[in-house]
Amino acid sequence: MNIDENVLTGMEKLFNKILLNMYPMINNIDIEKPILDGNNKYIINIHTSIPETINEKNYWDFSNWYDKNGNENTFDYHYMNDVIISKLLKYLSLNDINFKRELRIYNVNGDLIISTN
Repeated sequence: MNIDENVLTGMEKLFNKILLNMYPMINNIDIEKPILDGNNKYIINIHTSIPETINEKNYWDFSNWYDKNGNENTFDYHYMNDVIISKLLKYLSLNDINFKRELRIYNVNGDLIISTN
């Protein structure tokens, strides 16, 4: 699926508006167009405030963590991807099945924690 640049920009703005309000640990979302290597997936980069002590090796051990104010946090990116993003795509008149994507989630230091490859 090749998405018009204006629609992609609108999608990025919508995701930043809605998802940042729903998930306070998300700082920013940017979307990369697919590389013409055959996988044809859009890359959704999710930059978070997840502590630097949480990385790709221990994410599931610490999927609940405490922020600097002592509040417990959790980030269910599966639900976000499968339900919330799917609904937002409908708002943009895009079919979820045709919008191939990979989520890449980064901790506060910019280290990759999760890739839904």
